[in-house]
Amino acid sequence: MKRNNRYRNNKTLLPNFENFIFSQADSPVSDLKYGRANCGIKKNGCGAVAVYNAMKLTGQPVDFCELLRELEALKMPWLFGLFGTKPLSLGRFFRKHRAVFRKHLSLRRFQTSLRDGRCGIVCAWNKGFRGIHFYCVFYDGGNLKAMNFQYADHAVDFSFKELSVLRFIAGYVLF
Repeated sequence: MKRNNRYRNNKTLLPNFENFIFSQADSPVSDLKYGRANCGIKKNGCGAVAVYNAMKLTGQPVDFCELLRELEALKMPWLFGLFGTKPLSLGRFFRKHRAVFRKHLSLRRFQTSLRDGRCGIVCAWNKGFRGIHFYCVFYDGGNLKAMNFQYADHAVDFSFKELSVLRFIAGYVLF
C-alpha cells in the first residue's frame, strides 16, 4: 500500500482524534498502518505515538494520521517500518515543525535537561534487549509520568530507575 493510500485508510479509521494516546495497543489507533511494510501501530508505532503525545503536551498538537504520513515522507520508518522509527531521526520532524528540542545520547544529561523542559521522549532497549521502545515522559505536579511506557489507559508513574545506562539509546527534550 502506498503512503497516500495508507493515509486515506488511516484517516477513515481515525477521522477526528484529539486525545492523548496512552497505549499503542488500544483501538482504533492500534489498527492504523505505518511504513511501507504496512505494519500496525500496535506493533511498530511507539515512536509516532511518543512524538504525537510530546507535541500535544508542548501545545503544538498534530493530527496523528498526518504525523504518520509526515514521518514516512521524512524517511523515518526503520527498514520500511518493520522496526518502527529510526531512534536518532526524530529531530527531522521537530525541526520541520519548528519545535524547540534537545537530543541527548547520555541518560544523565537527558534527566537533567528534562527537569527544565516540558516533556521528553525516551528511546530505550526493551528488557532483555528485544527491540526498542519509545515513550513520552513528563512531570505532573512534581511526579514523573509516562505515556505508552506500558499498557494502560492513563499516564503511569515512571522512575528513571526503570532505565539503565546500557538500555538508554536516546532522549529528546521539548521546551
